[in-house]
Amino acid sequence: MQDFADPVKRRDWHENRNMDVFPLWDPQNPLRSVDVFVHEPIGFDTLWRDSVTKEYDGLRVRVASIPHLIQMKSAVNRPQDRLDIENLRAIQEELEAGTKGSP
Repeated sequence: MQDFADPVKRRDWHENRNMDVFPLWDPQNPLRSVDVFVHEPIGFDTLWRDSVTKEYDGLRVRVASIPHLIQMKSAVNRPQDRLDIENLRAIQEELEAGTKGSP
């Protein structure tokens, strides 16, 4: 885990090992997982500006916007990312349809 803090090692992972994300998960609940990029596909300031706040297990958590999630998942393009992109686009369409009907 300490290697992740080393930008030289992360660059090596990305450039020479084709690693885009470093997966982390809760051993007590493998469905609780997060992928951390080994490089910065979108700048932090941009991600923060467009992020949304969601509640998860009683905690308020900032998450990337749907367009940014789609952009990041497109960059990685694993099979599970392609499925996630389809689902994210469906959610985005539902949200947009809901706001169009609002006064």
